[in-house]
Amino acid sequence: MSEANVVLDRVVMFRPELVKFMVVCEAKLRENDNKNHWSGETMEYLHRRLYDEFGELKRAIKAKKPATDIFRECADIANFAMMIADSYDSDIEDET
Repeated sequence: MSEANVVLDRVVMFRPELVKFMVVCEAKLRENDNKNHWSGETMEYLHRRLYDEFGELKRAIKAKKPATDIFRECADIANFAMMIADSYDSDIEDET
């Protein structure tokens, strides 16, 4: 099986909930395209922002914000977790 087919198989297998979440995550990233790429940030900064976003989610839940707000806060958390994971991506590729 070619690499392209493997990738296509993986895309087709995404759960609808994950696809919906990925779309929101990408939209949130695009809202910040005017900022520098996260690869130029320190790990300390990315960790701090991840925790900051978690605090925002907790406050939004406590304030009973609308579901769309909660969803977007969750996407912020996921995006910062992705940025942290992305900084380790070359290590993962070396292991495969």
